[in-house]
Amino acid sequence: MGSEPFTVVTADINGDGKLDLIAANFLSNNLTVVLGNGSGGFTATTGSPVAAGTNPFGIVAADLNGDGKIDLAVSNAGSNNVTVLLGNGTGALTAVTGSPFSAGSNPLAMALGDFNGDGYPDLAVPNYNGNNVTLLLGNGTGAFTAAASGPLGVGANPRTAVAGDFNGDGALDLVITNYGSNTVAVLLGNLSQTIAFSALPNLVYGAPPFTVIATASSGLLVSFSSLTSTVCSVSGATVTLLAAGTCTIQATQAGNSTYGAAPPINGSFTVTQANTRTVLSITPQTPTPAYGATLTLAASVADNTTGSTGTPTGTAQFAFSLDNGNTWTSLGSPVTLASGAAQLQTTALPAGTPLVKISYSGDGNFSASTATVIQPVNRTTLTVTGITASNKSYDGTTAAALNTSGAMLAGVLSGDSVSLGGTALGAFIDPNAGNGKTVTITGLTLAGSAAANYTLTQPAATAGIAQIGASVTPNAASKTYGTADPPLSGTLTGFLAADNVTATYTRTTGSTAGTYTISASLNPPGALANYSIAPNTASFLIARATPVVTWAAPAAIAYGGALGNGQLAATVGVPGTFAYTPVAGAVLPIGTNEILSVTFTPADTVDYNAASASTTITVNATTTSGAPANLVITRILTRSDGTISVQLTAANNGGTAAGNVVITSVTVGGVKAAPLPQTMGTIAAGTSAITTVTIPGTVGASGAASSLVVAGTWTGGTLSSSSRITLP
Repeated sequence: MGSEPFTVVTADINGDGKLDLIAANFLSNNLTVVLGNGSGGFTATTGSPVAAGTNPFGIVAADLNGDGKIDLAVSNAGSNNVTVLLGNGTGALTAVTGSPFSAGSNPLAMALGDFNGDGYPDLAVPNYNGNNVTLLLGNGTGAFTAAASGPLGVGANPRTAVAGDFNGDGALDLVITNYGSNTVAVLLGNLSQTIAFSALPNLVYGAPPFTVIATASSGLLVSFSSLTSTVCSVSGATVTLLAAGTCTIQATQAGNSTYGAAPPINGSFTVTQANTRTVLSITPQTPTPAYGATLTLAASVADNTTGSTGTPTGTAQFAFSLDNGNTWTSLGSPVTLASGAAQLQTTALPAGTPLVKISYSGDGNFSASTATVIQPVNRTTLTVTGITASNKSYDGTTAAALNTSGAMLAGVLSGDSVSLGGTALGAFIDPNAGNGKTVTITGLTLAGSAAANYTLTQPAATAGIAQIGASVTPNAASKTYGTADPPLSGTLTGFLAADNVTATYTRTTGSTAGTYTISASLNPPGALANYSIAPNTASFLIARATPVVTWAAPAAIAYGGALGNGQLAATVGVPGTFAYTPVAGAVLPIGTNEILSVTFTPADTVDYNAASASTTITVNATTTSGAPANLVITRILTRSDGTISVQLTAANNGGTAAGNVVITSVTVGGVKAAPLPQTMGTIAAGTSAITTVTIPGTVGASGAASSLVVAGTWTGGTLSSSSRITLP
């Protein structure tokens, strides 16, 4: 056993036909369960001791859940409740769902009985410190609920309860021992009664109120209440439907001095949604509206159930289909019904023969319904603005270039996806030049998801065809005085080959040397209306003839001989005069290829040019055998990149060699040349040697007069030369 076992009861808890013992251990807060062997011996069952509440006191052993197996109810004096343990027929015990169940203060020994006549065992629990008795009514599953009437007052410190029919009326009574007042309280029970509910038929929302019928076995009047006040209400015995759903009516009979309260009984029935009828109309329908026109879609939704009088609420969704109802497109958002009607104004019905539908959503009381109408809609005509044709120059065709960058569709409804497609092609009414000519435009199409709702009018424009610039350009021509004219020609530019334009070229008359004008005339005149022609001219030059000067190279001469007719002997075939350089009588320096030049001036300077020619002559040194060396200095001056070069030739026209010839000084205009000295070596009789020095170009400008001074030595003598020069 446990600590301070207080109460013990017997029962066949494991169903073996032998009595077992169950003891309440007051201080260890549990129960000891020992199984009897039929010969007075006991063994603790599996799971013993079994937990209870605080200070377990009274024990009731009975079948509390109707499964034929012994269960236990234990009053817990310290925790003011009752623990219910369900047996499984083997001696094992498990607390029922909801256990423990509240009692009064310090519950002690309990009594078992069907106190409310519902066929299920109940418990009468005396509450020692509460001076009352709690009735715990069973529901047949092992669970208990305190009676709605509350605890029953008795004497002081009730301790033990006993149940029985003490007055012979067939109702179960209670006797309570009151430990504190030394009395016994007798509580007489009422007769039980039951309620029978008449069948409740299912109804459609909107049905009129009806009378519910239920009777009590006692013959007392039954009261009704609605347990589903949102679906139905009860006034007396009249039920009024408030909404679709499940309506549950509870029937009660409170009892009297003879009968206890009847167990409440519920009756339920289904309130189904009422059917609806939806009608759809569209205005205007004639004449057939164009896409984008405002159409009014009106729908009415009514109760279609016979005898119902309600008004549908909720929403209605308008939609359309272009494929006979296979797919639907919503028109706006759902519209809330007002007095069973919904209306929508829309411009979104597509072109064609859309099927328009109204879908009533239904509400809690009315079922959904639909209606459809076919509404023909014509396409809306669009125009195009902003396309211009470009002026062009005459090209012999009607093709017109278009500027479509500013092209805009006019008449597209806001929000529609429609754009211009295709390729715009422009054409003038004829290919000829002119202003303000009509250009027809073709090739435009419509694109975009809403294009099927529109038709397009092809636009037109105006533009000009300008004359194109063309030119005839004679080719310049020339001839030399005294020769025949060459054939004249020219270039035609800008004329179309198909127009077959040709030109004839002529020049102004004249035969003397000079410049004349070449011009052109074009044919045929009728082909020229599409051209702006520049009348170009060209020059025809009769150039002066240049006489041919013939001058054979003269034979070599000895140094010191003067130039004369033998050397200056140029000839020409026209009258005129000669000017020689050097002039007749000039003495040339020793050297080879000395240049002779001549300028011829014709007598007829209108038709002839001056002419010039040149040739060369060799001037040989003259030597005397055995005569001393004699050095003669000649020079050639040139200018290049700011520097003047002086080429000096020393010729020995003596009879003996000049040895160790050195140029020691060269000045031009007082400025020394470099590099110096210049060694020329030995110059044999009748030969020469050449050396070159340079002078800065800053010594003087080209063509300026200056002086050249040369000095030097050789074995046995000195040399010097001074002359006036013209700077190169």
